[in-house]
Amino acid sequence: MEIWSNTDFPYQCLLDLNRTKAFQTAIRAVVRQDDIVLDAGAGSGILSFFAAQAGAKKVYAVEFDPFLASCLKQSIRANNLSHIIEVIQDDILSAALPECVDVLICEMMDTGLMDEMQVTAINTLYKRNVITSRTRLIPFQYDTLIELGFTNFYYYGYKILSPKHDWPHYSCRDNGWLPTEFHALSNPHRIGSIDFQRPIDSRVDTSLPIKAKNNGIINAVRISARAHLAKGLILGATNALNGDKILPVEETRLAEGQIIQTRVSYQMSGGLASLRVTLSEELINTVRNAAQSLGILDGLGGAERGKIADLISLEANPLENTENTRRIAAAAVGGKLPPKEPLKETPADAEATIANRERQR
Repeated sequence: MEIWSNTDFPYQCLLDLNRTKAFQTAIRAVVRQDDIVLDAGAGSGILSFFAAQAGAKKVYAVEFDPFLASCLKQSIRANNLSHIIEVIQDDILSAALPECVDVLICEMMDTGLMDEMQVTAINTLYKRNVITSRTRLIPFQYDTLIELGFTNFYYYGYKILSPKHDWPHYSCRDNGWLPTEFHALSNPHRIGSIDFQRPIDSRVDTSLPIKAKNNGIINAVRISARAHLAKGLILGATNALNGDKILPVEETRLAEGQIIQTRVSYQMSGGLASLRVTLSEELINTVRNAAQSLGILDGLGGAERGKIADLISLEANPLENTENTRRIAAAAVGGKLPPKEPLKETPADAEATIANRERQR
């Protein structure tokens, strides 16, 4: 049983000027004269019309919804394009399609590629040889980013811990929307960059060391995205594409410069429910617990007045590889940095030096 109109979102995409004009520019740049083009998830058909306008010899417009497909056929006839655009009313995963199309236009994207069928559709089309390594894709790349911050989860006196879908047009108070505020406590960090020009591993599982840029409390993460439509043409959030997602996480107090390990995992095309975000301070807590067990936590290790700072400077980031804890560049003991002493030459060193000189003669 359908509980809302499935024609609404394709219409929103049609009205989204930034999104639709960007795709038009990309199609003009990518589609060549006499290309065979596949428009996966055609909706209103506007992208198919752009492909025909760019010189495509044939455009296959695949639309799953029967009513939308019938409307698209009427639009094609009304624009005298029946000789170029053919509507296929079927599931893109199983529809009868030509092999080795020149261009794939596929805009089944939601932020982070978590919802909708972009990844599943593209992987299936590779398996069926509908698209190959020679096919040009619009978009051809997709970046997902995450940042830590604080937001107010209270609505009308109640705490609502559901995801926030922060579309750009929601920020306009004049339209009657309750605006969403997000106070970023870190810079955006890239979770991953997906290359659609080859089959895709649909599982995301990555860990990022993220540095706090201010003091504060984090209770949410914001996930954003960028779609690379054509060379030099990158599209972020618009009113119908890539709206930011703000999701609750465990409340954590951060200090400026503090690094927190952020693990992100989800299944692309698996829905927002597959997303897991966990925050940890494992390395920081290990040092703190060791100092506490020795009874010296109150006197050592803090960058505060009256405390002694025994510090180790490392040559590489220990959060990226724990082996980097062995790469010590310098050590401060009792708050002082000892002067470097020249290395003493051992007998073996002396013998090696003499042998080297003999070889050079």
